[in-house]
Amino acid sequence: MDKKYSRFLVVWAANSLVVFLANWLYPTNVVLGTYRINLLFAVVLGGLLITVLSRLARIFLKKYVQQYLKGKLGMFVFYGLINTASIWLIARAAPATGLGISSFFWALVLGFSLSVSQWLTRQGLKTFKLQ
Repeated sequence: MDKKYSRFLVVWAANSLVVFLANWLYPTNVVLGTYRINLLFAVVLGGLLITVLSRLARIFLKKYVQQYLKGKLGMFVFYGLINTASIWLIARAAPATGLGISSFFWALVLGFSLSVSQWLTRQGLKTFKLQ
């Protein structure tokens, strides 16, 4: 399997795990599933949508990011905001995605938690030479 696809699948799995753990730890604030969408499908779809939106943002904003954001802290804040916006957008379509949140605060918490998870995942990928 190509390294590019392996990285995508690993980040997707990590994002799905964070979404699942958020639901498990805070079930009244991060809700997974609807009467039509089961929990497992909501976890997988939520992780996929977060990963795709994060990748798309990185592709479209690459020039801006390289020009204005320098250093690890700038990139962390960038990914935190992108992940927060992704969670917020996905949660607005909760009947279709199966992922809902109780307030914007939880979008921020989840967004920056996803940023930490993605950073740790990238460090692990570098260790195993997949990046």
